[in-house]
Amino acid sequence: MEVDRAFILPGERVVATSPSIPVGGPNISAVTALAALCGAVDDAEIGCLGPVMASTHRPEHSGVAELRKFEVLFGRDALITARFVFDQYPELTVATVRALAGVQGRRWESLSEEEPGRIPHEVRDRDDPTAQEISRSNGWRWPYYGAVDTTPLFISAIASLWRSGRDVTEWSGPVSSAADWLLRRLTAGEGLLYSRPANPKGIENQVWKDSWDAYSFPDGTIARPQIASVEAQGLAYDACLDAAGLLEHLSETDTRAVQLRQAAMKVQQLVIETFWTRDDIGRFPAIGMQWNGPGTVARQLAVRASNMGHLLFSHLLDERRFTDQRDDIALALSSPDLLCSAGIRTLAANERRYRPSAYHNGTSWPWDTTVTALGLLRNGYEALASMLMDRVLAVHKASGAFPEFARGDSEDLIVFNETTIDVVDSFGRRNRIAQPAQEIQAFTVGAVIAIEHIREQCVT
Repeated sequence: MEVDRAFILPGERVVATSPSIPVGGPNISAVTALAALCGAVDDAEIGCLGPVMASTHRPEHSGVAELRKFEVLFGRDALITARFVFDQYPELTVATVRALAGVQGRRWESLSEEEPGRIPHEVRDRDDPTAQEISRSNGWRWPYYGAVDTTPLFISAIASLWRSGRDVTEWSGPVSSAADWLLRRLTAGEGLLYSRPANPKGIENQVWKDSWDAYSFPDGTIARPQIASVEAQGLAYDACLDAAGLLEHLSETDTRAVQLRQAAMKVQQLVIETFWTRDDIGRFPAIGMQWNGPGTVARQLAVRASNMGHLLFSHLLDERRFTDQRDDIALALSSPDLLCSAGIRTLAANERRYRPSAYHNGTSWPWDTTVTALGLLRNGYEALASMLMDRVLAVHKASGAFPEFARGDSEDLIVFNETTIDVVDSFGRRNRIAQPAQEIQAFTVGAVIAIEHIREQCVT
């Protein structure tokens, strides 16, 4: 099987490849896909039966295990999908919040990484064969809570219901617990939200780019936890302000609102003061900060990546005094190193660890591009936002479905991985540098629905 040697890094050798997996098939509508992910018969049932699964598959591929990896509840995926389709299907947010509140953390447990108030990353039945395999290899217990962005997303989801006029008193306890978790984590991180795995074999990077090699220094050296990913800080900022408003609404005597607003201001200050950097091309926010704990100085991971676009979707840079920072991001995102035919590359093509086929180091994810496009649109960068939305819809059209990602190497064509390629580096670390995308990914479905809704509004 042919392997592109140009993207094999020094010291690596290919140890495994797989036969090609078919890509494409009959066109699937976004509403049909969303209903399938919810277990619904049609769009009238969306939100009535529970949250979305992270992904599903075409019926003709039911026997292809590689395309059926995530057919369970993932906190991040469910919350992001519900956020994308909130205007059309608000009941899906209700169902998602209700389901995740039911499995919210209540104790301290290192193997599952459960913590009081924490919203889980992945919810599997412990008797599920995949769950048993992961437990044998990594010692995980279920649900598995290894994510730092699910809890902020959960808080903001409840706030969106509140702002729409919904009664949110049933989630008074979950909001309070989630706010406590967020304050504890920000205090422990001296103002930033860091990934800090409790299980030695847990997920290292507990954000959406959760591959172990997703965070690196400019020389290509892998960054190890603790890591504060830049987009997670935008989520933390929003969630602090949302939690403050919710707590004041739910209890007039709650004093944590002041702490939460102070925490938000601290996150904002640190992002502006420590994440911003410059290279030969211009200024931009780094993908993250690496920190070894109290008494040490955090080191900047000064690489260009798609994560920066999420800051425009959050409210962290909304103030007039941050005009230059917003312009820095828009200019960086419009560079040829980050743009490809499918949208925005997860990692810029001029970075050392860029590979067009790699899960979080070069592919282009429709939902990631859509979050950025919506942020650009909200901040007045209409032309770039429209171009990115066009590219997301082009990915949907090219596949006939809602793929997790497309390759990031083509400037002219939409291309998808069809094979799996594993390498081993000079340290003996095995790494999967190519794999087929899931065919019907929930937050890709949500992204397409959000874009189609915006386009319909523009027409009317």
